[in-house]
Amino acid sequence: LKDGRRLLGGGAIGGADAGITEDDLRLICGVTGDNRCVTGGPGYIKYETLGTTGLVLVHAAKILAEYSRTPWKGALVSISGLGQVGKGIVKALMLSEYDGPVVIAVSNKEGAIRNHCGIDLAKLLEVVEGNEAGINSLIRMGKARSIQLGTEMYDRVRFLFLALSREGVLDRESSRRVMAPFVLSGTNSGITRDGYGELYSRNRITPADFMVNIGAASTAKSSWHGMSVEKCIKLALSAVETNLIWALEEARRQEKSIYEVARAEVYSRLKFLPGHGRRHKSS
Repeated sequence: LKDGRRLLGGGAIGGADAGITEDDLRLICGVTGDNRCVTGGPGYIKYETLGTTGLVLVHAAKILAEYSRTPWKGALVSISGLGQVGKGIVKALMLSEYDGPVVIAVSNKEGAIRNHCGIDLAKLLEVVEGNEAGINSLIRMGKARSIQLGTEMYDRVRFLFLALSREGVLDRESSRRVMAPFVLSGTNSGITRDGYGELYSRNRITPADFMVNIGAASTAKSSWHGMSVEKCIKLALSAVETNLIWALEEARRQEKSIYEVARAEVYSRLKFLPGHGRRHKSS
């Protein structure tokens, strides 16, 4: 890593995700000489635990509801995954400004549960964070029933939030089973490119994950520039709103999916970055 400083760049943000460990973060900090270049780095706040990613996803969902004139109050929700992102989604839905939707299905590594009358979010957080049995406690309380893990993604809900820690959750085949008209991914590469295509062909509105899964990294990046955490979060919410509305309008104009127009925009801008003048192959 002799040339690590140049390779990483002044604006690189690393996170403990997608195969990167805490030891890797320490190494990055050693190379750059600044702990602020990573989320959850040694001695710095673990931005992912703030629930910012979940908050941004819920904010994006509400934008989609308003844009498409879809009722927010009473909208059914399914959350696949209850790690830091999933818990952030739950906490955001408990805030007064996002109150209204009804969570009927959730899952984590222990399994999946459903309650068509709505899951008590405060109780859900309580059992996830403070009970070894986790969400299965709600089954014993009679407040939910067990369902097959994975089926929560195919419920008849209005909003499906992907918050799992694995890639390719929805591919072309599995996307055919998705009933939710709005799908938001807080999972890195949680939807494959042909999965996005399949969802679009079935009139599902699915923003690219890099548009809405921006909470922790964007907060860390802004904090690096001296902003307070509160201002960083406000900036992230503003950014996703601006980008999402632009993508929706552009997708309507071009008669393409919002994923494709956002992806094309990213590739068109790569050529303006230092060291990225060569032609990039699409993946």
